Amino acid sequence: MYKPVRRATERHPFRREDSQPRLDAPGAGSGSPLVKKQTPTIVNSLAWNTLGNSAAILFSLAALVVLSRILTPFDFGLYGMAITVLMIPETLVHGPLQESLIQRKTVDDEHINTINTVSCGLAIVAFVLICGFAPLIADLFKTKELVPVLQVTATLLLTGPFTATAASFLI
Repeated sequence: MYKPVRRATERHPFRREDSQPRLDAPGAGSGSPLVKKQTPTIVNSLAWNTLGNSAAILFSLAALVVLSRILTPFDFGLYGMAITVLMIPETLVHGPLQESLIQRKTVDDEHINTINTVSCGLAIVAFVLICGFAPLIADLFKTKELVPVLQVTATLLLTGPFTATAASFLI
């Protein structure tokens, strides 16, 4: 039976008197040489997240600069309109479902399969809607040339669900 030491001067209040770690205590097993500490600090996670987001922004900016040099101003405008239209369904398809995996304490294969299936289904629905409403969206922008650009760039929505779930485990 475990008896926690209740002295305020004790360095490890959740250890037994014979200095063996309690398995039901917070941070249990942290003193054992066989158990490695696997929980990163908040500062470390924040630093890596900031670094990843900064790198993504820099690569996007570099791609934007390269595209602005390659494409004509009209074509670059078409590209900008297509990306603007695709940002909303991309956020809906990739964001909330994968975040639910991050928030779970335990993740089973059933959870992963469900998220993949629902994400693929949403991506297909978004693809069909964008392709179907491409002429109306082009009328909103008063640019008929936007229709084929939207239809081709909408295929990017179909590739996202396959990478988003795996990427959520890296966070």
